[in-house]
Amino acid sequence: MSLGQNIREFRHQKGLTQKDLADQLYVTAQAVSRWENGEVEPSIEMLKTMATILEVKVEELINGRAEVVEEVEGKVAPAPVLINNNTQNDEDKDTRISIASCVKCGKKLYEGDQINYPTSRSGRSRHTHYNRPTCESCHRQNLSNQKKVAHEQARNESRKYRIHGFVWGGLAGAIVFGLMLSSAIKGTLPNVTLGEGIIYSIISTYAIFALIFTAILDNNFIGGMFGSIVSFSIRMPGLIFTLDLNGIFWLLTVKLALFILGIIGTILLFALAVVLCGFLAMFVFPFSLRKSYTRPEETGTAA
Repeated sequence: MSLGQNIREFRHQKGLTQKDLADQLYVTAQAVSRWENGEVEPSIEMLKTMATILEVKVEELINGRAEVVEEVEGKVAPAPVLINNNTQNDEDKDTRISIASCVKCGKKLYEGDQINYPTSRSGRSRHTHYNRPTCESCHRQNLSNQKKVAHEQARNESRKYRIHGFVWGGLAGAIVFGLMLSSAIKGTLPNVTLGEGIIYSIISTYAIFALIFTAILDNNFIGGMFGSIVSFSIRMPGLIFTLDLNGIFWLLTVKLALFILGIIGTILLFALAVVLCGFLAMFVFPFSLRKSYTRPEETGTAA
């Protein structure tokens, strides 16, 4: 029996139609039909895959089950002849099986060609019989276009972050500048002249602006450092009291005192975070701003 007849016989034994076998091999039903009719022969890799699906040996698929049994019993069976379509030159491509066409350029895709299939969100290739494959050239062009689109989206997002940073940072800086300058003019700042008060107002304004701007862009360490300082907490000791009126009064008094101390500690930590992070933000600001232009994809990611 010929190779095509063997494929048909083993396919019938498995209860598969030509389309069933084609779907599992990721080819068209027409390709299977041409194999079985002897018009063309599948590649070695395709034969191996087909043998696995049909649960037979490659030798049985090529020579038939009876010939293989005779060979095992000592008789010489005809030597298998395998045609590797991958070794055919471009002039012989028309004799190979066209299994698909590139959805972009319409180029015919043959067995052994590099074929790229769409991928799911998880990154897995969805190579089914209803897919839309592309050739290697179009696939690379698609990847290039996707990178350009992703970069443009990152630039737009980074632009939004910068606008918010300038708006909110400028607003906070203006409030600080107004308060500091008003205090300097009224002389409420101890041991500070008007000139020194103006200088302090400018420095404080820039520090607050830089702190808010860098925290909003979140492409640096300032935001994380600020949150770590503010969220720092001190564990209060356990309290022992007697179950009488004096003991309960003492417990409530201590609890209230600890609550007030906790509020004061939170305010002090917040002030410390503003001063320390604001000072560092004055130096980080220009690098954060430049990074939002050169590497916009890292804006808003705390990179």
